[in-house]
Amino acid sequence: MVISLGVILILQTVQGPLSEFRFPTEPIAPAVVALGNAGVARPSDAEAALNPASLVGAHRLSLHRYDGFAGYNGFVLAGGIHLSKPLSVGLAFRHFDYGQLIEDDLGPGTQDLDASEQAFTLTSAASLARRVRVGAAVTYLSADYFGSVTSATVLSVGGIVSYARGGQLGVAFRSLGSDATNADAATRYPVPTRIRVGAIQEFTVARRPLTLAFDTEIRPKRRADPSFHSGAEWKPLPPLAVRAGYENLANSDVAGERIGRWSAGFGVQIGPAMLGLAARFGGREGSDELFVGLDAF
Repeated sequence: MVISLGVILILQTVQGPLSEFRFPTEPIAPAVVALGNAGVARPSDAEAALNPASLVGAHRLSLHRYDGFAGYNGFVLAGGIHLSKPLSVGLAFRHFDYGQLIEDDLGPGTQDLDASEQAFTLTSAASLARRVRVGAAVTYLSADYFGSVTSATVLSVGGIVSYARGGQLGVAFRSLGSDATNADAATRYPVPTRIRVGAIQEFTVARRPLTLAFDTEIRPKRRADPSFHSGAEWKPLPPLAVRAGYENLANSDVAGERIGRWSAGFGVQIGPAMLGLAARFGGREGSDELFVGLDAF
């Protein structure tokens, strides 16, 4: 029997009651991925995956697509509206699919041996003052591994403060809530809570705007080394944004080992829409990943 890499990752997730519930909560928005996932302090898109406060001032509609290792793929469809001048609300649906997991024909009754993950998120955010934004999001996570469903409901809160012209600080407490549960196996899996802080600052280079972004993230519930994220965005022309980034993460499967990943991409503004493309290189699986997206006002 040939088992793809996706099965190995699933087994790592559900191997025992003390294992973490490793639902993929990182953004797949090209504009964020290309910056090394440094985005807790920048208004970005309706997905608002790193900080619910970033929904204020974000694009009102986002559609993002991801293709990665071993056929693993996913998409996000998100939208937000401004109910009033200070208040915004948004909805997002995320779906991930591991593709073909088992290549052999196992006979009748085995056609449902697939795995997928999805999430529904309700986000609200508001401007408390000209320089302060806050937000909160409730997310229902559900992972179906070969017909066995593990689920959890989590809360995320965050804020963004403008400290100077072109400069912002952000902080987010992500995935607060109870453990994930699996009714079939009567087991519980801790959901790793994350605290992320970061900053962005805009400069002028060759009379064109250059933005630098830096994030770091820790997990207070279970001991783990912090992650570091950094990226730069330059706009050589008004409709064009060129981006590059780097992130350094702790390998959750090998103690003391770290993973470095490079990323690059661009965005093109066409009227009210932004088309984005990003690629990420390296990582635990040693494979490249591609991200495409459309964000509209």
